[in-house]
Amino acid sequence: MWFFTLLVAASVLWLLWTINQNSGDSLDKQTAILAELMKLNKNIEELNKPPITIQPSQTEIIKSTESLININKADINQLTALQGIGKSTAQKIIESRPYSNITALAEVPGISQELLDKISSMIEC
Repeated sequence: MWFFTLLVAASVLWLLWTINQNSGDSLDKQTAILAELMKLNKNIEELNKPPITIQPSQTEIIKSTESLININKADINQLTALQGIGKSTAQKIIESRPYSNITALAEVPGISQELLDKISSMIEC
């Protein structure tokens, strides 16, 4: 009888040792899989972000073309492309033509000296 008791105790110890070994290995594998899944999730999040698009400002567009806007010939769309010039101010510029020089724009209602200083490098007569 003591033999069977010893055999059962040894079997239980062996079974516990086997379970412990498998649990440790499984835990290591699960940890490695979790780390990989987290990396993949981070990569997916990066891919799902909308692309960053930088819209050039109207001033940058004008400067990039390196052509000056002639205030005596420009249409309303070209004038509104200038920073600080809206449709109504552009219409006033068109109605007050012709201009002999750029500083004459200061006489147009809605154009301050500060605004004229900003746009003077982008316009010509």
